[in-house]
Amino acid sequence: MFLYAFLTAMRSFLDQADRTLKRQFGENSVQRNALKARTKVEYDGSPAYRFVYDLRNHVQHHSVPLGPTLGRSTLVTTEGGEEQVEHQLRITCSREQLLADGRFKPIVTAWLSQQDAQFEIAPFLMSCMDCLRNIRIEYDRQRAPLAVAAAERLAPLWALFEGHPGQPGYARIMDTGDDKQLIDFTEIPTGRYQLMLTSARLALDAESRGSSEALLIDAPEYHPTSISLGPGDP
Repeated sequence: MFLYAFLTAMRSFLDQADRTLKRQFGENSVQRNALKARTKVEYDGSPAYRFVYDLRNHVQHHSVPLGPTLGRSTLVTTEGGEEQVEHQLRITCSREQLLADGRFKPIVTAWLSQQDAQFEIAPFLMSCMDCLRNIRIEYDRQRAPLAVAAAERLAPLWALFEGHPGQPGYARIMDTGDDKQLIDFTEIPTGRYQLMLTSARLALDAESRGSSEALLIDAPEYHPTSISLGPGDP
């Protein structure tokens, strides 16, 4: 199930990233073409990415001929004395059944033919993740100007909360039909906002564009809280 979930999530991310840039900037925009170019670089340059990408198409029509699968989580102690959990996953796959059942591209078929009869695919998933990370960084770079513009529009509002306890948020009042009202208050974490702004600026920075080191721009994690007020409540 892990493998199928990975393949589905991979395809969903690629499709959604392309769809978002198409909607925000246009079908033939520079931003969307840059993402396509980055995706092509990863596909052309990584046999592991090509295999996993084509495997996603394969599982739409065939099951994956999996062999013995082993998953293990181990509690280890780092050099700094901290405990952490290390996960190991070993998934094997039948080369001959893939070649017999699949409709892989010739370049992928040739690569598959060179693998062991029962080969492990987890290392290829890890290599594919590196490629997806590069694609995500390019996606963030193309969206960064929008993130910076949105953050700068919010900056004057954020300044109103400086020096006050707590964190800003927004509220919605709902009448429950009796004497009570329900207030939904959603807290906006300022630290997350600053991380988004830093990430966007880093993505725009000329020096960072040649490096794979970049923070990923993500949506804030809002924290809802419900408060019920009745007659006479403050």
